[in-house]
Amino acid sequence: MKKISRSYQLWSRYLILSTVGVMIFALYWCVFFNHSVTLRTEVKRFNPMLISLFQESNEGSAQQSFESVVVENVNEMKALFENHDFKPFEEHVNVTEVPRIFLATLPRDLKTIRSLEDRKQMFVQALLPMILAENEKILNDRRRLRTIEVKIERNQDLSNEDKFWVLTLASRYKMKDAEKAETIVSELLKRVDIIPTSLALSQAIIETGWGNSFAALQKNSAFGMTISDKVKYYESLQASVEGYILNLNSNEAYKKMRLVRAELRAKGEDLCSFKLAETLIRYSELGNLYVGRVKSIIKTHDLRQFDQAQLVRAS
Repeated sequence: MKKISRSYQLWSRYLILSTVGVMIFALYWCVFFNHSVTLRTEVKRFNPMLISLFQESNEGSAQQSFESVVVENVNEMKALFENHDFKPFEEHVNVTEVPRIFLATLPRDLKTIRSLEDRKQMFVQALLPMILAENEKILNDRRRLRTIEVKIERNQDLSNEDKFWVLTLASRYKMKDAEKAETIVSELLKRVDIIPTSLALSQAIIETGWGNSFAALQKNSAFGMTISDKVKYYESLQASVEGYILNLNSNEAYKKMRLVRAELRAKGEDLCSFKLAETLIRYSELGNLYVGRVKSIIKTHDLRQFDQAQLVRAS
């Protein structure tokens, strides 16, 4: 009787372990199979929520690629940039390398600076590194897109990773009907491109009065961006720069700007801030008057000297 009972116990234990093993294998197979099917059929459709999560993860990683510096007042800011010998408007100095200093916010007492020359220098010290950082990230994406475009032109198969990345990027840049990676790369390249530094600086100067506005000092808003007719609040100045560039690169109102930029690229010409400024009539209710002001600021303050500037290499 004991032998039968022991055999029964052993058999029951074996049956339970076998069942658990089958269940684990089935669960693994389902997960792997579903993942594989999702990747194989991604040319038809991606889960928008999955793309959104992936996109937020990438944005978070990008924002962690540099550290924001908090300065309490203008004296701290002056000392910080003097230590890096960075003086944008210093006479007979051609700015080519810019330190990787990213202020979290403008110092609240910036408006107490009465000298326009001092405020000019401090404003450009603050904004220039951030504009260059965003353009740097965009150029990295653009290089990867160009590599993928070459593969398509050579009729090479794209990896699932490349396809997913392209469609995620298309979602970020608000491309409609972006369901197949191979067919949207060329159009996406018109959006994934830089904004000339002189153009961005000029618009920021107009919108904030060289950093003197309430929006700039209290809401970190450097480019007049609004939501429901109210100035949009940003967690940091860098977020404001990023939002401004993404707006120009994705909003239907600035489609002409992207077309002109693409034409300049096709001709092998530099991206002229004057030519691109002429397409921004819809950026402000002032229309052509606003465009004229943007171009005037660029010329008067020789902002095009910063178009060739680059961030110093990260150590």
